[in-house]
Amino acid sequence: MATSAAEAVRDTAQDAMKDARKAVRDSTKAASAASDDIQEDLEELRADITRLAQQLGNIATARGMHAWKSARSNVEDVLSDAEKRARKAGDDIDDMINEQLQERPYTTLAITAGIGFLVGAFWRR
Repeated sequence: MATSAAEAVRDTAQDAMKDARKAVRDSTKAASAASDDIQEDLEELRADITRLAQQLGNIATARGMHAWKSARSNVEDVLSDAEKRARKAGDDIDDMINEQLQERPYTTLAITAGIGFLVGAFWRR
């Protein structure tokens, strides 16, 4: 009877050991599978972050291009306006000189000769 009780305890211990080994194997498999899932999730997260960074770069580029075009348009408008004003000023000076030539031809000739003399004097130095 002592032998059968010892055998029963031994069999129970062996069954418990088998169950423990099986539990360890199952835990290892589950941990390995979870590790693979985590790795896949991390790779997907990296890919999502890369796509997001690219999209943000594209948005910044698009806004930068829009700002550049707007600034360029404004500069072109200012330059065009300045050109128009310079032409008008040149035309006004031309008209004024023509008017002065008609009203005071001798005075205009004397002023022109004086300016020519000064330019010649500076030119020699």
